Amino acid sequence: MKENNYCTHGIHPYHAKFIPAIPKEFISKYSKPNDIILDPFCGSGTTLLESILSNHDSYGVDMNYIAYKIAKAKTFIPELLKLDKCFEYIINSYLSHDNYPKKEFDDKTIWFTPDVSDFLDRIFYSISLIEDENYKNIFEVLISSMLKTISNKRDVWNNGYIADNVLPNKEYKGDFKKVLINKYKSLRKAYEELILLTGNTRCKANVILSDITQFNPTIKFDMVITSPPYPFAVDFVKYNRLSYYWFGWNLEETAEKETGCRGKRNRKNAIDDFFKEMEIIYKHIFSLVKMNGYFCMTVADTQRKNEKVSFIEWLYDIFKNNGWVLVSDEIRELNCQSMAQKRIQYEHKLVFQKKV
Repeated sequence: MKENNYCTHGIHPYHAKFIPAIPKEFISKYSKPNDIILDPFCGSGTTLLESILSNHDSYGVDMNYIAYKIAKAKTFIPELLKLDKCFEYIINSYLSHDNYPKKEFDDKTIWFTPDVSDFLDRIFYSISLIEDENYKNIFEVLISSMLKTISNKRDVWNNGYIADNVLPNKEYKGDFKKVLINKYKSLRKAYEELILLTGNTRCKANVILSDITQFNPTIKFDMVITSPPYPFAVDFVKYNRLSYYWFGWNLEETAEKETGCRGKRNRKNAIDDFFKEMEIIYKHIFSLVKMNGYFCMTVADTQRKNEKVSFIEWLYDIFKNNGWVLVSDEIRELNCQSMAQKRIQYEHKLVFQKKV
């Protein structure tokens, strides 16, 4: 929907993405001029983009390599002429390479047809020759955004299949070059809107690839705005399996570090481990916030083996026990959930303020 994908919000699919209206509302209600905003689980950068559009500097942290790249692309303001020149170079040069390196990963020949694989190997090599790292990242994200479209599939297909490595058995028959051209047209329009909406802003989004507990900035933040990982609802890393393959990033190692991911739901001590990890994470985030600063988030209870996982109650307790007071708790109904999230009917919009 346009209301959720305006500007650069929609340049790359990202499951369970923060709805832009929510951080926008939090910023409008609780921020002051010159406040600096932190999203400790920034995902694809929704909070960061809304911060820029609201004239605030922001920091976003995520350990998911694909999320990091999307967030950087989403919040970078390019020169359109330079962007066009880079695309013209890519589209006009990729067939001319003779000694281009070929990516190697498990089941490459099952996931992609030989023609698509050759196309992607050549395109990624052309992109690698772009000197400006920001523009290089934009085009890597552009290709990442189309990988699921041009991959082989099954008759029934969703992100859960990709996360669980259910291999495809039906070849892609489309025009992959046309997909690329259309994707670029959409990307360019998104950046046109970003440039129009940001004007002469000097605000900056700082995107950091890190475990949040290892993030130790020299500043304190005025606001935290985030959507934290819900217990066992989403595999943010493994949903982007194909992008991890093409970027040569370690999928399994990163997925194992993902707190509360869907893939850990059947482990013996999954619930206890989740809350132990989250306690360490939240206490570290608390230390990064100024006195009287705000912590704004959307959260929900989930289920494991048909039993409720009381995330909301746990949050109330940890905030109260660490000197925060509840400012607001609004409930919003969720109508368009899928896969493991389909059991989540309601979400809380919580706002706390630091008082100790």
